[in-house]
Amino acid sequence: MLLIRSTAFVLCCLAALYCGACGGDAPQATNRPAANANANKPAQPVDAAKLDAEITQLEAQAAKNPDDRILRETLADALVKRAQLHYDARRLNEALSDYQAALSHNPDHEDAQTRIAQINNEMQPEPVADDGKPVTVPAKPGGGNSNQ
Repeated sequence: MLLIRSTAFVLCCLAALYCGACGGDAPQATNRPAANANANKPAQPVDAAKLDAEITQLEAQAAKNPDDRILRETLADALVKRAQLHYDARRLNEALSDYQAALSHNPDHEDAQTRIAQINNEMQPEPVADDGKPVTVPAKPGGGNSNQ
């Protein structure tokens, strides 16, 4: 019975996410292609407020049912969707936080893993000298000029 209720809840959540993506007051488009047969269509706009509310609801359910794998995967997917919105708006810290939260619910989420590495690379400042000019960093520590 619990499995049926959990499955029904997840299907309702997915339907709400899908319907929430159909319109809204302040839609924002994502750059990710759809992962279904409609992959050639442009990505649907996402209502950030509805997504936030959905995540809050999923988090509450996950807290009550921490062993529900399907619920945790659904929550991770919603967090990744919101992280992509943050990333597209160049709010890298918020995006990174949501991707990390997604991994806490689904450690195998490949998109979250990939995006965390990407954001970490983007957030690392380029090394500069005291005069502000870029410097070359050796490939190996202590690896100076071999011509000496």
